[in-house]
Amino acid sequence: MQDLRMHKALIRQLQMIFNSSKSKKLVDKCIEQGLVSTLAVLLNIGELELYTINALESMTAISDSTASAIATLNLHKKIFESNIGNYFKLLANIADCTTIRKDLIDSGLVVKLNEIILSESVGSAEEASWVLLNICMKGSASELGKTANAIKANDLLYISNEKALANILWVISLIAENDMECTVDPKRILQLIQKDCDEVRLPAVRILGNICFFSDSDMQSFVEYGCIKALKEILIAKTESTTLTLDACWVISNIAAIPSHIQQLIDFQIIKELTAIITSSLPHNIKKESLWALFNTCLAADKSLLPQLLSEGIFSAFSVMMDREETAVLVLEAVERILEEGNGVKEWEDAGGVGKMEELEFDSEVAQGLAIRIIERYYQIEDLY
Repeated sequence: MQDLRMHKALIRQLQMIFNSSKSKKLVDKCIEQGLVSTLAVLLNIGELELYTINALESMTAISDSTASAIATLNLHKKIFESNIGNYFKLLANIADCTTIRKDLIDSGLVVKLNEIILSESVGSAEEASWVLLNICMKGSASELGKTANAIKANDLLYISNEKALANILWVISLIAENDMECTVDPKRILQLIQKDCDEVRLPAVRILGNICFFSDSDMQSFVEYGCIKALKEILIAKTESTTLTLDACWVISNIAAIPSHIQQLIDFQIIKELTAIITSSLPHNIKKESLWALFNTCLAADKSLLPQLLSEGIFSAFSVMMDREETAVLVLEAVERILEEGNGVKEWEDAGGVGKMEELEFDSEVAQGLAIRIIERYYQIEDLY
């Protein structure tokens, strides 16, 4: 009994030292001296288990060498075979280690985590979802594929714990981002996009964007279920979450690349909202993503729809984005397409576009070439540049 008290005191003292110093050098030195091996032995003693776990958690948070030592000892396999509820934080920390991550996935950890999350037990569901997310953030394409096959994605979308749900949505987003098949219910994703919780809405929008990027047929399903209307609500509330607005614009830019979707974008006043973003005080990266959406719209739209686009004020927005080379090239390509179809000559001049083409604020052969071509063809101005 006295030895147990002494060991508890020593382990706690070590943990306090690690937590206060945050010294990777110190942790690495202790690993060299065999500390992880010693803790592995103490882990077998029931009364010392939680103390030992806490010490290992602190070490893994400070130095990735700890995970390598754990892998060498196959300690992670013992952890998996035990009550993993006690090891959530440690498992999340060691997910960076390729050997450990692969072994745990192959041993069925993802299935076990899926069961724990669906049980919705207080605390455990959230912790288990965090472990799963850490595995996916570092996982290879093969590991993400195995994870996609092991989780019950649609069931997980209905858990009530919002923090756990947000983690799960990020997991599905990472899977979709790597073009792995992970079937999700479009209606449920759209419900989550409209949820009054940005922690949930953002990864739900990211899922929508990743799916739309890789699959036109899946994009069509989301459009039919009303994703354009859901995205419009985010654009209207653009000051609430700039990241959410940025992602919504990115999804719309993918949708706008498909000609059959342009009329719906006009009907739902998405074009109007995108132009409003560009003329607002929002950060440049959001304005640039909005411009991409308008650019794709202009290039994909049937020529019969171009007058409607002009009536939404796109040239005023384009004129605003003529101040940088990266955006001016997009603007001029879109403007040229509209002018070629016999629309917008006067509107582009009225928006100040011609004047900005005459006096570009940067050196760019591409932008200057486009400007010269447009001016010579439609405005008969000589001696340019």
